[in-house]
Amino acid sequence: MAVGQMFQARLDQYLTQVHKKWASPTVNVMNETVGYLKQKTGPLADRDAAILSSPRWNRYEKEDQRTALSREVEPHGEKLRKQLQAESEKLQRLKGMLNVVVPAPENETVRAIREMEYRSVLRAMPEPQRVQTYLRAAENGAVDTLHAFTTSPDALLSDALQREGLDIFHQKYSPETWAAHQQTEIIVEELSSLLEHVGLWVADLQSGQGLK
Repeated sequence: MAVGQMFQARLDQYLTQVHKKWASPTVNVMNETVGYLKQKTGPLADRDAAILSSPRWNRYEKEDQRTALSREVEPHGEKLRKQLQAESEKLQRLKGMLNVVVPAPENETVRAIREMEYRSVLRAMPEPQRVQTYLRAAENGAVDTLHAFTTSPDALLSDALQREGLDIFHQKYSPETWAAHQQTEIIVEELSSLLEHVGLWVADLQSGQGLK
């Protein structure tokens, strides 16, 4: 099967199977993207298959036609690239939101002094107790405690434990942001993979390999 036909088969799979495990916002974005690609690149894949199988042209004529066809495929890859860039930027913004805990407004100096004193207590704790304090704070939504941990100038926890606590907190207390992050992460992964597949198709069209 030619690379273009394999790409079409993959698009068909998205529309019939893959999306069933995704949340609705992800399905909407991917259905729109896949529907566009199917409409625009399906006829190009058919032309590619016809060129490859036709006895009318010799190898060099087929090479010229497929090179010309690659220039019609490339703009759709560029559209995917721009969409991927936009979704990647969105993902970075969401990651930034999930990397912090915002405490209630108060005098910054008062908070800084209180947190400095609290961190002294935390440093004196045995590590298991300190970890338990942090994870309990995440589970209970104790924002001030989490803020003291996550803004400490010296590490009170490993990066993995700090991430675990932030995930617990945001999943429970910022569910919309958490869900948007999960969905956007899937979209970025899928768009990256689709873009890679388009790139392989373009490279195949321009390579002249396997022509008879």
